[in-house]
Amino acid sequence: MTTNNYKTNAKKAARHLREEIEDSPASFFAAILVLIVLCALFLKVLFINAEPFLLLVGATVPKPSGYPIVGWAFDVLNILYLGTGGVLLWALVQLAETTWILVAMDRKAHRVATREALKEQDYQSQNSSPTDDRHIRKMRRRAIKLPFFFQAASGYIALGAFVFDIVVNWRAYPLFKDFDAFTAGLMIGDFSPIDWDNALRQFWNLFSVEILVVAIIAVGQWVWMHKQPE
Repeated sequence: MTTNNYKTNAKKAARHLREEIEDSPASFFAAILVLIVLCALFLKVLFINAEPFLLLVGATVPKPSGYPIVGWAFDVLNILYLGTGGVLLWALVQLAETTWILVAMDRKAHRVATREALKEQDYQSQNSSPTDDRHIRKMRRRAIKLPFFFQAASGYIALGAFVFDIVVNWRAYPLFKDFDAFTAGLMIGDFSPIDWDNALRQFWNLFSVEILVVAIIAVGQWVWMHKQPE
């Protein structure tokens, strides 16, 4: 047996094993459990990440509960009661930041946009004329690109929300207290003026929701495709 045959058989065996694992009821229920855990973690992430926005609106930041899941849900209800405006502002910013992820991972939206663009292109090919002026040609090009407008705009919306999020988090967790000491340290390679605890807090607050949303969507899509295990 040649090396190529060995590789081919190994790939087939690996693919068969992967299909068996994916189609097993145990994998399905394990994915359900992972999805529940991720949704529960979202409550904890909400409580931690909303703190800078609570401080922004002058609301009181309560102490977190020491109990998982039920305690996390109580914490969320607590900050909703103490700082509804801050939580709503945080939610709007996170929605703006994650919309592009939802659009990017929505295959149905991509298919609909592509189908509409092709229909418009086909319509224009049958109803266009070489004598059309440049304004008409420009509008027709826009009509073809229109189904993809929201996909492109969601990226710019996310960028603006991300900048606002950085400003809010910087206000709550500044990376340094003395700008002169910070710049002087950079010149000689001394990073001690940087508050690394605040740097970690900012990194968590800026990216944890996006990472969690991607994980929830990925696991949720897998569960949806395997919702009727054999």
